[in-house]
Amino acid sequence: MTIWLPRGYEEDAPVNDENEQCREVYASFGLACYMQQLLERELAIMLATSHRPPHVDLTRTGELMDTHFALTLGRLVKALIAAGVPETFRHELEQALKQRNWLTHSYFWERAADFMIPAGRAAMIEELRRVAHETEDLHDRLIVYSRRWRAQHGITDDVIGTMMETIQTEAKRRHGPSESR
Repeated sequence: MTIWLPRGYEEDAPVNDENEQCREVYASFGLACYMQQLLERELAIMLATSHRPPHVDLTRTGELMDTHFALTLGRLVKALIAAGVPETFRHELEQALKQRNWLTHSYFWERAADFMIPAGRAAMIEELRRVAHETEDLHDRLIVYSRRWRAQHGITDDVIGTMMETIQTEAKRRHGPSESR
């Protein structure tokens, strides 16, 4: 079986402008996907902390996070809207979901011809960076909103810090102590 590597990713490919531009398309795609994954995780964290059902004790946050981390972005968006996220975020979350699905399921297929020429790749890089920036902006605004909501409901940064320490302790237990690189 032959494994096809996209042009620009062959190990012995010479460094030239075309290969560098192909790499930049893939890097920009990776950045956009990374930002969308951050948004997805933030929604799960919000549902486990600031927008958890009122009868659920904060000590069950880790369990709630595990449950929400297993959900698709579509289910997270629906759950957050149902939990009462402000109207200002509803449309943006629905658009972010559509954009994520498009990027994940259709982007390279729809841009196949563009990928073949330098001007097309340049447009793809710009488009992907715009997607990454828009997603990061929504993510950052949701964090600000979530922090304000948590503060109003007595979930302090100390409580969140303790939760993060617990998560890090669990990661260290699974992977052993990390080494500086």
